[in-house]
Amino acid sequence: MALPSFLSKKLRVPSIDVRNVVFGLCVLLVFATCGVGVVFAQKTEKNENARVLTAGLEPIAPFVNKDTIFVARIDFDRIDYEVFETSLNDVFGRILEKLQFDEAGKRACLKEFDVTAKAATENLKRSVAEFKEKTGLSDVYFVVQTTRGEGSCIIAPARDMTSEQQETCKKFAEDHRFNCALYQKSFMVASKTPLKEFAEYYKDFKPSSNKTLESSIAKNGNAFVSWYCGRLKIRPLFHATEGEDAGSARLRQYDPFANSPRAVKNLVEAFDAAFVDGSGCVDLSTLSVRYALKFTTPVNASKFRDSLVEIADAYNAFYFKTLENEPQQVDMDDFAPGKILSTMDRTFVKRFNLYGIVREFYAGSFELLLPVQNESELTFSDSVLDEVSKLGPVSIGFLMLGRGLTRSDSHVELENLDDSDFQFDSNAPDENEIRTSNPFKRVD
Repeated sequence: MALPSFLSKKLRVPSIDVRNVVFGLCVLLVFATCGVGVVFAQKTEKNENARVLTAGLEPIAPFVNKDTIFVARIDFDRIDYEVFETSLNDVFGRILEKLQFDEAGKRACLKEFDVTAKAATENLKRSVAEFKEKTGLSDVYFVVQTTRGEGSCIIAPARDMTSEQQETCKKFAEDHRFNCALYQKSFMVASKTPLKEFAEYYKDFKPSSNKTLESSIAKNGNAFVSWYCGRLKIRPLFHATEGEDAGSARLRQYDPFANSPRAVKNLVEAFDAAFVDGSGCVDLSTLSVRYALKFTTPVNASKFRDSLVEIADAYNAFYFKTLENEPQQVDMDDFAPGKILSTMDRTFVKRFNLYGIVREFYAGSFELLLPVQNESELTFSDSVLDEVSKLGPVSIGFLMLGRGLTRSDSHVELENLDDSDFQFDSNAPDENEIRTSNPFKRVD
């Protein structure tokens, strides 16, 4: 198969079920312990929460006060399709640059890339339009009031919905085991908490201004997803998880990090003692993500960053050593390096030093994701273009080869390979090499 045709087939974007994307993003943003429910809040006067309105959060004004811990907004009107198509072409161009083709190859690939970018853009635009038509929604919100999840709900503004569109949303909520109801004919609210129980929580709720939340959302308001989080503590969050699953008060007093390595404990302690708030966004137009975490002092921000680096170093050392010894042991998901390497012939993997290539690729990924520190704030950022930029032609070739080899109809012929034709060094272990011990054991 010609390379342009191969790339076209591999890169062409499949049909997107936007409804699943929307609520999937909401669920991912929810802390694991959040019980969510339908809100029957008191009617709020327009001038009582004016700042929320100016931040573009009018639909959730009755659900926000100074103590609200988390808000996320998904806005389908914040996708610039021209920029999205340009971003795809930039990514394809960078891949082409890394592959170092001759002029004829470049022209052939660019033609394929241009068709692929246009097709992907039109597909996304069509999927979003279909979602908006079926549901009557252009934005969806998620609100969390406490670290234990009280007052948490998915909010779908329904002011201009037809009855058919309302039924579509209710059916989706039902399919995903959410309780769902229409609130004051203004918006639909979905959750998993019994409605009566949730209404009791909101009976005395008094909406008010939350300046930090409002400014954070407004700052990232031109992005597809924008979010704010404040007053979060990791230990109470995990205590709630233990308690909800087991229904035991004793488990709520249990420290879930008691058996964790020292670096993990340091990270949790630094976060719980010094985290102030965080905010961020996902820009679908530019295929990028950015978020910032603010701590009480620059020293505490440095402690958190250092612990993060230490954890990643320990994990990488353990993961890749295990991968070299026995790829099947780290077969975590379809995109893990262990999944790809475990499907290949071991001689082939050793001959081309694929362990080394994969390690270099993932180590580069981590270095790219390290936060930039400015006083007490740590800023994380990444984009598809950044990810591609760190790849060399060898890594690009390996990733393409790996996808090809994992296809069910693929077969690799090794019999005719001559050792003298290849100069790669292999860092793969001998069969009898002892496996590296796990660094993630209890540290007293």
